[in-house]
Amino acid sequence: MAIDRVSLRLQSETLTAAKLADLAGRPPASATERGSLVSSRRPSGPVHAATTIIYSASADGYDDLGPYIADLQPILDRLRDRSAAGDLSADLIVAVTGAPMGFMASIDAAVVHLLSSASCGIVFDAYESEDTDA
Repeated sequence: MAIDRVSLRLQSETLTAAKLADLAGRPPASATERGSLVSSRRPSGPVHAATTIIYSASADGYDDLGPYIADLQPILDRLRDRSAAGDLSADLIVAVTGAPMGFMASIDAAVVHLLSSASCGIVFDAYESEDTDA
């Protein structure tokens, strides 16, 4: 069992990707503008309802959130003042793989406080481990 990936997702129905990145203080790993096609293979298909930018934490291989949060902390610190942010929403996306007995993670109170002060939720995205010895 392990934390595979941690990302910070910012979304808005009114702000552009450039404005979201400006609020965050650095360029995102990926961005999707509101109104852009969900798939280039379906030109008349559905469009994105919100602008979304993603920041990937560069602390791969840890089984605790601390190092990932440390990498994202400058962005989270900037999100504390949302007066110019409009309808911005923020979520920490934690992708984990579980073992047959599951996955257990504890989140330090300081991390909860930091996420709370930035009005940032937590989403756990869990997958079954492909490792038969896990």
